[in-house]
Amino acid sequence: MKEGTGWFLRRMLAYRPWLYSVDGLVWIGVYTLRLVPGLVAQRAFDTLQAGRADPPAILWFAALFLGVGLTQAVVNTTGVLVDMRYRFSLSAVL
Repeated sequence: MKEGTGWFLRRMLAYRPWLYSVDGLVWIGVYTLRLVPGLVAQRAFDTLQAGRADPPAILWFAALFLGVGLTQAVVNTTGVLVDMRYRFSLSAVL
């Protein structure tokens, strides 16, 4: 008998496995990138505490924060677009 939740989930995931994989990888990136600003801030505060806070170092940290923010925006937008396509394609099958 081919009924049950497990069978149904396997069939839905097998519909477009490449899209499911891309969606999962993008969202892993989204959640992983949320850690990066904290690591940059830790490095900046360690540099300030050590007394090596010259103006170029501060500018580099500011640029790094800006780069991380822009990267997060791009990855979040990509995640939303891929997830939207994946969810709508599965909804169409249902």
